[in-house]
Parts: sequence; structure tokens; C-alpha cells
Amino acid sequence: MMSLMKKKIFYISLATNAGLAFILFVSYYWLKNSVQTQTINAQKSHQERRKELFEVLPKKHREIIMVGDALIEEGNWSELLKNPKVRNRGVRGDKTIDILKRLRDITEAQPTQIYLYVGSEDLAINRNPVEIIQDYEKILTEIKLNAPGTQVWVQSLLPVNFVKGERLRDNTSIQKLNQKLEALCARFGAKYLNLYASFLREEQLNDQYTNDGLHLNAKGYQLWAKMITQMLPNKGILTN
Repeated sequence: MMSLMKKKIFYISLATNAGLAFILFVSYYWLKNSVQTQTINAQKSHQERRKELFEVLPKKHREIIMVGDALIEEGNWSELLKNPKVRNRGVRGDKTIDILKRLRDITEAQPTQIYLYVGSEDLAINRNPVEIIQDYEKILTEIKLNAPGTQVWVQSLLPVNFVKGERLRDNTSIQKLNQKLEALCARFGAKYLNLYASFLREEQLNDQYTNDGLHLNAKGYQLWAKMITQMLPNKGILTN
């Protein structure tokens, strides 16, 4: 039978370990929440800086505007497309609702074309595809109202590669959303550019075009630019 002293030592040790475990548990979640908060704040700060910059940049008539999230922001589009009229209005982290909020600034100068790429960030936070399409409807309606002479290209979302590391999105959801986007374009008279098929290999984003399973490398942007080049006004495609 355990002596009284040994019992005391045992219970003191148990309480100490429990207290230490509790402290570690609280510290872990505090640190985790702190990092998440810092990440969210950094993202918001980046978005705010980008949008403030867009507001003061000159807006010239009949430009070609690239609009969307990080995949648009990271592309040097005027150089990739060899066209000085192309403007990059991509913002990392933007969802469909964010595009809608800044759309008036985009349509103000009556651009020749708008190329939209958005919805990936919505899927990453598990937004319902119906909600995403409703936002797209509002976007297309506002463009038609405020810039009726602008040709709109809705670009399909690219596939992702989970082997390379992407975990927040899956290709089944992306395909379903792309199908809805294509149908929406038919209803609104917008153009639809199917990027998905050209970037796909073995049911995933071709690993030649990505390092992390989501974002594109130089080869990926070259392919994307090649597809868009065929749709630019100087190629005789524009019919507005």
C-alpha cells in the first residue's frame, strides 16, 4: 500500500503536470489565434493598400482590365500580353463580394475588355456555389449597366494539385462552379474562357505549371497569356 508521503508526492506531481498541460494547451491556442489574427490583418492591410492605389491611378479610356485574386495580381500582364493597354487590378485574397465592392472604379473609364478571374477564395472558405453565382450575376449586371460597351470575359477557375500541397479547394467543386459560370455567361451574353482543360493533367493542375498546387509559375503564366492573346482586340476577336 502506498505510504501517505508517496501519495502526497503523487498527487502534487499529477496536479503539477495537469497545470503544465493546461498552460501549454492555452499557450498553443493563444499562439495559433494570434498567428491567424496577424495573417488576417496582413491580408486586409494588403487589400486596402492595393485598392487605395487603384483609386489614384489614372484611368484611361478603352483599356483592358485584368480583375481578380492573387492569380491575377501575380501576373505581369502588360508584359505577358505584350500590350501596354493592359492593366492589372488583381488583389490577393479577393472574393466575388470584394470585386463587386470595387467594380465601379473598374468600369469608370469604360474599358474595352474586362477579364474576370474570381471565386477560388470563395471556395477556400466553403462558400455555397449558389452564393458565388449570385455575386457573379450582380457583377455582370453592374458591368452591363455602367459599361455597356465593355466586352466581358469570365475565365474558368484553374484546377488545383493536392499532391503539390493545395488542401483548401478540390477539383470537383471547381468543375461544378465552372459549369455554372459557363451557363451564366450564356445567359448574360458574356464570353467564357475555359482555362481548366488546358491546365489539367491526370485530373489535377499540371505540375509543370505550379510549385505549390495553387499558384502558377512562369510556365503557367505563359500558357495563360497565350490563351488570352487570341482574344485581344488587336487579334480581330473583339466584336463590340
